[in-house]
Amino acid sequence: MFAKSSLCVAVACVLVLPALQAVADEPADLVKLRAAYEAEMKAATAPIRVRQIEKLQALLKTFTQRGELENAVAVRGELEKLQSTTGPTEGKTGVDATTAFRAAIAESTWQWERAGRPASRITFHANGTFTNPNWKGDFRWRISGERTLTLEGDTTGTTKMTFDPSFSTFEGPDFKTGDPIKGRRVAKSTSPASSGTPSGAFGEAR
Repeated sequence: MFAKSSLCVAVACVLVLPALQAVADEPADLVKLRAAYEAEMKAATAPIRVRQIEKLQALLKTFTQRGELENAVAVRGELEKLQSTTGPTEGKTGVDATTAFRAAIAESTWQWERAGRPASRITFHANGTFTNPNWKGDFRWRISGERTLTLEGDTTGTTKMTFDPSFSTFEGPDFKTGDPIKGRRVAKSTSPASSGTPSGAFGEAR
C-alpha cells in the first residue's frame, strides 16, 4: 500500500511540476500582452453590459408598476446576475442595485396602511419628494440601504421603510407612534382610495 501511494505521489509530481515550471517561465512580454488583451476585452464589452442593465431596469420598473410580481422577480434575478459580473471600472458608472431601486420607486404610488386607521396613498416623485393629498408639509425620501428608504417630514422626524425584493410591498414603523406600517404598490389604473383621515403620523392634526 505504501509503495502504491509513493508511486501516485511521484506520478503527480511528474505531471504537475512541468506545468508549474511552464507558468513560472512565461515571458514577461507574454504576460503583459495577455493582460492588455483582457483589459481591452473588458472595456469593449462594458458598454454592452451597461446597456443591458439599463434595459433590465426599465423592464423591472414596468413589471412592478403593472403589479406583475412574478415577472418582476424574474427580471430582478437576471439583473442581479448581470451586475455580479460587473468589474470595478464598470461599477463607477453608477449602474447598480441602487439605480434599479430608484427606477422602481420613482413616480410610483403606494397604499399606506396602519391598523385601526383608514388607508391613504403616497406617491414617490423622481425629485426625491413624496406627497399625499391629505398631508401638509414637505416630505422627502432617499435610499439609505439595500431596499430601504428613509422618509422624512419637516415636523414628523424620520422613519425607514424596507421593501420586498420585487419592490411591491414595504414595512416599517410609524413616524411618531412606532406602530407597524405596511405599504403595497398601487397599479396606475387603480382608482384612488376613498377620502378620509389618512393612516400614520401625517394623518394627525398638526
